[in-house]
Amino acid sequence: MPFRKKNRFKFTEKTQSKKGIVALCVAGVLLLLYIIMIYLAYRAKGQLSTYYGSVGILAILILLVNLVVSFQSTREENSFQLIPHIALIATILAGVCWIGTFVLGMR
Repeated sequence: MPFRKKNRFKFTEKTQSKKGIVALCVAGVLLLLYIIMIYLAYRAKGQLSTYYGSVGILAILILLVNLVVSFQSTREENSFQLIPHIALIATILAGVCWIGTFVLGMR
């Protein structure tokens, strides 16, 4: 059995990225909104009003802004990178969902 040090602490000046946390929260809200909109469209058998479509367009605009913020958060120095990378992945996933549904709806 190898000898282990008792105290394995690593002190660092790194902090959590505030932009990354915000981007992750916004991506989560966008994904939740997507699920809600899909559920509402299913219940209405695809016959929703144009107001629901405008929510989708607004979500895509917010998504593009969030993509920039999440990409910027991955470039911050002296910050932990786990949350910004998760935020970037969640934003890309939300983008595939929203833009994919928009493109399929245009067909």
